Amino acid sequence: MERLLPRIWVFVLAFGLGISISAIWRIYTLPAFSIPAPAEPFIEPLIEPVSESTATSGEGPRLVEGSHKCGAAHQQVYDYDDGGWVVARCRKFKSASAATREVETRLLDATITEWSVTEEGEEILLTAPGTVRIRKKGRLLCELEASSLYHLNWFEKR
Repeated sequence: MERLLPRIWVFVLAFGLGISISAIWRIYTLPAFSIPAPAEPFIEPLIEPVSESTATSGEGPRLVEGSHKCGAAHQQVYDYDDGGWVVARCRKFKSASAATREVETRLLDATITEWSVTEEGEEILLTAPGTVRIRKKGRLLCELEASSLYHLNWFEKR
């Protein structure tokens, strides 16, 4: 027992010293903290602000004056004088695959009318259960939801 006790103490001290040295080495070799550069270039928003000349010109319905919220957490609602409406919302996901998963979940119970893939991204038109045009460019997912296909097409033409 007299020979075993000093061996246990030596083992505990060596174990503690080894863990301490390992922890100090990991902290010492950490890279300097810096903000990473964005992996993708900034993507311009797809929705343009409504101007008086474009809102009042043409033979179709007119946009009604109202307040619009801007920013990533808000959606923009545009009302027409004939009772129609268009809601525009954009979200930026952490990765392109997360945006693709969101699109796939939207397509599960939807009727796809148009689907086009270009160099810039995907564009999908859903007509059921609601009228929605989805545009996906990398991590950015923008949706235009409208009361009817007529109002959606009119909003995109303006």
